[in-house]
Amino acid sequence: MNYSEKPFWANEYLLTENCPKCGVDTFTHYTNKYVIEKWCLNCRYFTYSWLSCCINPEPIKVIYYMKDGRPSQREQCLNCGKLLFGKAISFKGVDQEKLRYFDESAKYNRENEIDFLKTDFEKKKKYNFSLRYQKGYIDYLKSEKWKELRLEIMKRDNFLCKKCKTEKACHVHHLTYERLGRERLEDLISICLDCHKKEHDKDM
Repeated sequence: MNYSEKPFWANEYLLTENCPKCGVDTFTHYTNKYVIEKWCLNCRYFTYSWLSCCINPEPIKVIYYMKDGRPSQREQCLNCGKLLFGKAISFKGVDQEKLRYFDESAKYNRENEIDFLKTDFEKKKKYNFSLRYQKGYIDYLKSEKWKELRLEIMKRDNFLCKKCKTEKACHVHHLTYERLGRERLEDLISICLDCHKKEHDKDM
């Protein structure tokens, strides 16, 4: 396994291994809050698997009202709001006043976030989202030539996002890929993470 420079939506590094479909060492893993995404930068095979709760489970005991209205003691994840599996826990010997109530808003937020991810995954499958990040492109992003050019652009733009003009820039965005590998300075801008996502969402 090895590490490659990140696409714009990922964490700092991505873990890669041999793709089960084409056998090339470009099968990339990215773990976000709820799911592990896997895609191949060579053949563009894409798949994902859901985590049982979230990337950082924090179970706490809560008072949860069952369908018949009876209160029960259950566990809810403090990080994502999921009602964890398992039977209701007895209140025997428990000071109920010290317990929190089940957080319905956290559950609702979790459902919305997961719905968004499901929609996003369908887009990635339909539009072959990883096409832009083929192995040749990733290799270029790891090159000294790109690192030097990237730093030059960031310095030119005073490390400020050229889109929102308020946030600190953390990426360099291609306005065009026509001269990839031989870019002109005007082909590139410094950009923050949120603005970079918005720019690439336009392509979907």
